[in-house]
Amino acid sequence: MRMQNRAGDPSATWMVDAASLALAKKHRQLAFVIPPSRLHEIERKNKIPSIHRLHALALIYRRTMNELLSLYGIDVKPAKAT
Repeated sequence: MRMQNRAGDPSATWMVDAASLALAKKHRQLAFVIPPSRLHEIERKNKIPSIHRLHALALIYRRTMNELLSLYGIDVKPAKAT
């Protein structure tokens, strides 16, 4: 995923960690936590994040889920009524 937190800036990595912890506490859902090691794997090793972590990244980076899903080749379009 190439949402790069300022080209691997360590302070930005820790900001994502802190923001994800706050989000996890707010929603009482540990699945939102993104430790620095996992963020590194997502950004550098193309590890696919869980839906909870993807949602957390969307909120932290102020992007839509559709924008993040498109990074993985998923084009979300409304289904046509039949």
